[in-house]
Amino acid sequence: MANITSAVYIDLKAKPATTGGPVIYEPSVPVWEPPADWIDISSVGDNEINLLVTSGAGFAFVVTTASGTYSIDWGDGTIEHNCASNATKYHEHTTNGTPCSLGYETWKVRIYNASGNITYFRPTQLPTLVHIQNIPVLSVVFGTKNLSNLDTVFTNCNHLESVVFPTFDYCTSAYQTFTSCANLQNVILPASFGAITNTTYMFRSCGKLSTITMPEWGSVTIATSMFYGCSMLQSIQMPASWGNVTNISAMFQSCGGLKDFIFPTSNGSITDMSLVFKGCSQLSSVNLPASWGIVTTIASMFYGCSYLKTINLPSSWGVITDANMLFLNCIKLKTVVLPTSWGSVQNCSSFFNGCSVLDSITLPSSWDGVTNCSNMFSSCIALRNITIPSSWGSVSNVYGMFGNCYNLLSVQLPASWGTISSIANMFQFCSSLTKLILPDSNPANCTDFSLMFASCISLSSIVNLNKLGSLVNPCDFNSILTESESYNENIVIDSLLSRFGCKGTVAARNKISSIRLTNPNSLFASSSVSVEYCSLQVEALNLLFDDLPSGLLSKTITITGNPGAATVSSSFNAVNGSRIVTIADTSSLLVGMEVSGILISVGLAVTFTDTGDLVSTASAHGLDNGKEISFTAITTTTGISKSTKYFVINATSNSFQVAATLGGAAIPLTGNGTGTYIRVPKIVSMVPNTSITFDCPMNSTFSGPVLFTQISRSKALLKGWTVTI
Repeated sequence: MANITSAVYIDLKAKPATTGGPVIYEPSVPVWEPPADWIDISSVGDNEINLLVTSGAGFAFVVTTASGTYSIDWGDGTIEHNCASNATKYHEHTTNGTPCSLGYETWKVRIYNASGNITYFRPTQLPTLVHIQNIPVLSVVFGTKNLSNLDTVFTNCNHLESVVFPTFDYCTSAYQTFTSCANLQNVILPASFGAITNTTYMFRSCGKLSTITMPEWGSVTIATSMFYGCSMLQSIQMPASWGNVTNISAMFQSCGGLKDFIFPTSNGSITDMSLVFKGCSQLSSVNLPASWGIVTTIASMFYGCSYLKTINLPSSWGVITDANMLFLNCIKLKTVVLPTSWGSVQNCSSFFNGCSVLDSITLPSSWDGVTNCSNMFSSCIALRNITIPSSWGSVSNVYGMFGNCYNLLSVQLPASWGTISSIANMFQFCSSLTKLILPDSNPANCTDFSLMFASCISLSSIVNLNKLGSLVNPCDFNSILTESESYNENIVIDSLLSRFGCKGTVAARNKISSIRLTNPNSLFASSSVSVEYCSLQVEALNLLFDDLPSGLLSKTITITGNPGAATVSSSFNAVNGSRIVTIADTSSLLVGMEVSGILISVGLAVTFTDTGDLVSTASAHGLDNGKEISFTAITTTTGISKSTKYFVINATSNSFQVAATLGGAAIPLTGNGTGTYIRVPKIVSMVPNTSITFDCPMNSTFSGPVLFTQISRSKALLKGWTVTI
């Protein structure tokens, strides 16, 4: 008979670490001991199982034997013989219990006299209950050496405090063995995991487990999330080697009490170390091997290690490809020495995201194979200066790379954008950044520029801003400078545009006073163009309207919060065909103002005559030579185009010709046809508080309020644009 006594309880205090030996941590919490008045179940025979149970609705379990039957001593005078293998056995303890000073009674349950090896044991739900049961087992000591599977054996055994195993020689899996054993405090494991290959979630959410001695790994290859959520785990005695283990992803995730960890001197066959210490909020010291070995991913390895202040990484990344979110939200991390080369790393997204006290970092001279740097330094609020490698290499994504770096003063960027495809939000909320030099090239592969400098409230100069976008890929200039109120440079854009504008608020208007589109071939991939909360005056807005291309369909330009786009509302009485309208208040009006609304919303019918190249109207048109018009519809006739500005020449009462330039030659018309035209009335004179005279007649009889603007909306309207103010 095997005799497993209390002498096997863990005592690490007198065990110094030895070179090449097990890795040892001295526990800071007392080692578990059973209450003095618990029944002693430590003495167990071969091929037997002892259990300590307490009162409740009853206790049930399943035992599987290789052959034959077994016996149960329930500990209250009830003994059952010839119990069938793999059948659920149930008993309710009500008498002959041993009182415990903690306020409950206990019974020793003994499983013995098996005619064949016991290969499986599991507490189970009472067959008489429909709701989830709190299984009343307190402690288990195994004498059987032939257990073949421990998957979910003790899952949700909320009263369980201690388990002792003699061997795992025949056991192949320990998946979720103790998951959610909320009171588990003591586990005595054999010297080796033996035949077990999988320990995933073995101790998941064992919230009171504070110390454990780990066996040699034996045949284990997968140890992912093994101690996930063991919030009080503080001391671990690890083997000297990882053995055959290949995956320790999330092994200690959310172990909030873990303060120190020393890795074996080699990572052996491990390939996946992602999430290993994620959420270990008290972790302050980690001693890594000198080499990563064959590890390929360390993504989120230290995510949320909010007490980690410094760490020494191996001198090379080895074959690692994924370092995504490696130090995300390590809010006390101040010093990191990176390898001199990025090696095979491809993903370093959110690498230092949220490292709020990291004030300096030296990057390698080359990105090597890195492709993703999105949010890499986001919310590094102590970071003031940084130099990017001289080339982006293979980097394609820098979305939000320096977002929320409130104290960032300068960034040395490469000379070329390389293959960057997204620079959206790259410097958003960099509120101390005053000047930035962008690469001296078009980001030819970039498709997302949105909010690139949004809320950079101190930024006043951006060198090479005009190089964003190209005639191959459109640039979204609509939100790049949102709420960047210190930006005061004039913008010149020579690119294919998807959207254009500067968004912000009236309280954070930027100082942009001029926006020019210098490429006459600029097209707009979307229908929306907005200029919001800039400092454009009348002349600047008129120049921008001049730059807008002609011949585009269903395009709208919206002017919001710009001082030159102020409108004046006034009521007047208009008569169809008359240039003069009566008005009671002209105090806010100026000669040259344009009127908008119903008076220009209707296209006027015309006919085109090949002979004489005439545009004829059914009645007097009232247009003077030099008046600007455009055609909204053209049928049959060629030589002129829709949504293109023309000038009236050689006007008679009911006809005129058109020229491409003011005072220019008449455009030859080919073929007779029909169409419609529009023109925008402008004020040419006023009789104060009595009447105003326009440069063309009204096209309807109207009485009521209309809007007047100083800007020449006609410059855009006649090109087919809808202007919204």
